[in-house]
Amino acid sequence: MCMNNECITKNALFSKIILDEDILKITRQYMISKTKKKTKKISLQSATMENKAWRYICYKQFTLWVNSWMPIGRGNRVVIPACVVKKIRERYPEENGLYIGFQNQ
Repeated sequence: MCMNNECITKNALFSKIILDEDILKITRQYMISKTKKKTKKISLQSATMENKAWRYICYKQFTLWVNSWMPIGRGNRVVIPACVVKKIRERYPEENGLYIGFQNQ
């Protein structure tokens, strides 16, 4: 997603909305209250969350931010730009450096 041929990660709002820890904690609490999947709820409630869970929250937050005008869910997915994925992975890296991309379930 580009704005004036630059990745949206250059937008000042990106850092605040997607990477700011306080904002992510609020999003986390909201997601805990709304999720119906027990395993997802347990993962989000962990006192020491893994970076994988923080990345999930960032991806969800980004998707909601840029697609607030359309419903997102099963059967209606959007692609997250590579520059966004890169920034999120830099902030919340996987210890072994291996990542699993989106899997449509």
